[in-house]
Amino acid sequence: MHILKNRSIRTKIIFLIIVVSTINVIIASGIYYRYDKKRYHAEISKKLRILAKVIGDSNSGTIVFEDTKTAKEYMLSLKAEESVEKASILFPDSTVLVTYDKNDSIRAMNFPLALKTDTVLFLENCIFINTPVIFNNETIAHIRIKYNTDELKLRLDDYYKVIFYILFGSLIMAFILASSFQSIITSPIIQLHKLINKIYVNKDYSIRSVYDSKDEVGHLSRGF
Repeated sequence: MHILKNRSIRTKIIFLIIVVSTINVIIASGIYYRYDKKRYHAEISKKLRILAKVIGDSNSGTIVFEDTKTAKEYMLSLKAEESVEKASILFPDSTVLVTYDKNDSIRAMNFPLALKTDTVLFLENCIFINTPVIFNNETIAHIRIKYNTDELKLRLDDYYKVIFYILFGSLIMAFILASSFQSIITSPIIQLHKLINKIYVNKDYSIRSVYDSKDEVGHLSRGF
C-alpha cells in the first residue's frame, strides 16, 4: 500500500478501521442477501403450490367433463394476482383444456420441463410451476403457471437502498469513532516524537519520557 506509506499513523489507523468496517458490512449484507433470497424462494414456492392446488381443486369437475367455458371463467379470476403472467390446465396427453394470459398474448408459455414434472423452477426473469391435479387418486390434469419476478425486483431495490444507507451510515460512524479513539495509539507516539526532537535540538540527554505503559510504545519510551 504505497498510497499510505508516507501518511501519518493517525490517517493509517482511520483508513484501516473504515476499510475493515466496510468489508464487514459487505460480508454481512451478502450473507443476509443469500438468506433472504432463499426465504423468498421458499415463500413463493409455497404460494404458487397453494394457488395451483386451489385452481386444480376448484376445477376438478370442469376437467373431468372438459367444461372449457367454466374453466376459462375461473381462470379469469387470476387477474387478481398481478404477478401471474400465464396459466394453463393441460390433460396428461398434453392437450390444453384452458389457458390464461395476463396480456392476452398468443405466445406459448414455453415451459422448459416435461409435463409430468412436479416442480417450481426459478429463472432469471420468471418463475414456473407445474403440478398435477389429483382426482380419485388419478392424475387428471396438470396446472402450469408462469409467475413474473416483479416482486423480487422491488424487493431487491428496497434491499439495495437499505444496504446503501447502512453502508453510508457505517462509514460515517467508523470515521467518527476512529477519529475519536485513534488518539489512544497515536498520542503516546506523538509525545515520544516530540521528546526525541527536544533531545535532538537541546542536546540534553537527561530528558526522560514520562509515558509509562507495558505496551510496545511504553517499552520504547523507557529507552529515553
